Amino acid sequence: MESRRWTRDRGPRPVLVADDDQGILDVVSTMLRLDDLFAFTCHDGTRAVEMFHEIQPQLVILDVSMPGLDGLAVCREIRAASSVPIIMLTVMNESKDAAAALEAGADDYVRKPFAADELRARIRAILRRNQADAIRGERLVAGPLVVDGARRLATVNDAELLLTPTEFALLAYLAGHADRALTHTQILKGVWGGEYIDSPHVLRVTMSRLRQKLEALGAHIIETLPRIGYRLSREAMGLAPPDTSQVSAPAV
Repeated sequence: MESRRWTRDRGPRPVLVADDDQGILDVVSTMLRLDDLFAFTCHDGTRAVEMFHEIQPQLVILDVSMPGLDGLAVCREIRAASSVPIIMLTVMNESKDAAAALEAGADDYVRKPFAADELRARIRAILRRNQADAIRGERLVAGPLVVDGARRLATVNDAELLLTPTEFALLAYLAGHADRALTHTQILKGVWGGEYIDSPHVLRVTMSRLRQKLEALGAHIIETLPRIGYRLSREAMGLAPPDTSQVSAPAV
């Protein structure tokens, strides 16, 4: 197992990969090495949970169908303890089943059989997004909502929102464009990257989860704009509309 050859003082960042197919573990491990990432591998969900707590990886890649705990159960256990990015590998074709992976707390999923380039692009995108969240220093305040990029902390009326990296990035994007109508394409590009333009289901499910967490704290602030996209409402946040009193009338 590759984990025996890794120590914390080495350069490559640790990634946990759990799949009951050794061929997939080999392919993913090789691919990760190309991007200076080190794969810890296992074949079942129970061991995946144990290894997660042992190594504290920067990314988790889970097969949905595994012995012991399945990937969805593993995802829920990890998500209850951590906001680490999670990608699910699945043979599921129904959109409702794919949505189950995201609803379990995954940040993304890739359908099997997958092209190595596709998975590699998704891994790069999710790590890039997570790193950007960690180093971005802006602090956005919109009424009762505060999004602190430097601390990767979001609160509503001082109550902390427990968000995945993707949910945090989505909320930060909305907060940075408060009261603006944002199209699905704009949000997918701005939050997920160009690789996700044809993945509206990822936005739809992530937005639903973010809404649930906001509304649990009494913040009904995300508006759906039919056939357009979404908007973080200034009115719903108790903010005054933008001041246009100083705008001069056009010359005639």
